[in-house]
Amino acid sequence: MFVSFATMLIQKLEQVVGFINNVFMEAPRLQEFFNVLDAVPAVRDRPDAIDPGRLSGLVEFNDVSFSYDGKRPAVEDLSLTALPGQTIALVGPTGAANRPPSPCCTAPSIRNPVSSRSTAWMSAA
Repeated sequence: MFVSFATMLIQKLEQVVGFINNVFMEAPRLQEFFNVLDAVPAVRDRPDAIDPGRLSGLVEFNDVSFSYDGKRPAVEDLSLTALPGQTIALVGPTGAANRPPSPCCTAPSIRNPVSSRSTAWMSAA
């Protein structure tokens, strides 16, 4: 009986040590994660902005080109139509440093596209 108790105790201690080791090994990633959470957005709503509530409708992008730094293109000549209720995702190569996010989710934050013709037909839901 004592041997099984000692074995169980040692296993639990090994689990605790493994957990603490993982916390210390992942600390830089956790710090980076919290830095992102604490970041102040570069794009802010205007003081007189009106909250439209939940919207629904069609979003269309035609020949959109976008660059984060104005030098390297993140998106070039993108054309797509998102119908109401449809989800669209853009996926880049694994490990790509500057993966462009889904344009439908970031449509309000793309303030300065290099070139585009975009249309949004929305109504309050």
